[in-house]
Amino acid sequence: SSGINAEYGGEKEAMKSLQEFMAQKSRVKEFEKLKTLPTSLAPDTTALSPYVSQGCLSVRTFYHELTTLLKDTKPTESSLVGQLYWREMAYLIGYSSPNFHQMRENPLCKQIP
Repeated sequence: SSGINAEYGGEKEAMKSLQEFMAQKSRVKEFEKLKTLPTSLAPDTTALSPYVSQGCLSVRTFYHELTTLLKDTKPTESSLVGQLYWREMAYLIGYSSPNFHQMRENPLCKQIP
């Protein structure tokens, strides 16, 4: 099976899904975010985002697995490693910016009276 088990969550399911995804070596190596179909009925991406976002799958574990498999590959913006870089950058900006969750008094948003 591939993708998310809608009935079960947690670290055990996350690691199982990660290993199933990583076993598809050519898919992992050739992954490009821009070529995915987010409206596809079958998972066209990694289907690991819910596990990562809920803390069931560590970003560091995912990154380590990717870099081990892709050790001879340079990451690009649309590669899986590049996508993790973008995710972490967004989290850093959100964490370090006051009022990031709103427009009012958010220094990154243009205040329009």
